[in-house]
Amino acid sequence: VFDEYRYFDREKEIVNKIGSDVWIGVDVNLIGGVEIGDGAVVLSRAVVTKNVPPYAIVGGIPAKIIGYRYDEDTIRMLLRIKWWNNTEDWFKNNWSLLNDMDSFKKYFADK
Repeated sequence: VFDEYRYFDREKEIVNKIGSDVWIGVDVNLIGGVEIGDGAVVLSRAVVTKNVPPYAIVGGIPAKIIGYRYDEDTIRMLLRIKWWNNTEDWFKNNWSLLNDMDSFKKYFADK
């Protein structure tokens, strides 16, 4: 591995940065220094050689964007609210919102 690609953060020696709400399939290879954006999906056996944008779905060798989990407005809203930072009590009381994007959007519309 070339030294300039060895770490995502050289000072902390972080090899890769993986965001929140990310799903990574089995046998995925991440080349040192890539960033997997929040909400991304990396399909099984993919070889990720470049950064993956938030909420992108990638797969293949090398991994390419196949699509996105949501439309652009929804992605912007999800990145703005960072729902994964809510408290455990919030999740206990609002878990059903995670199964219904329309209700989820309404809940966070004014926040």
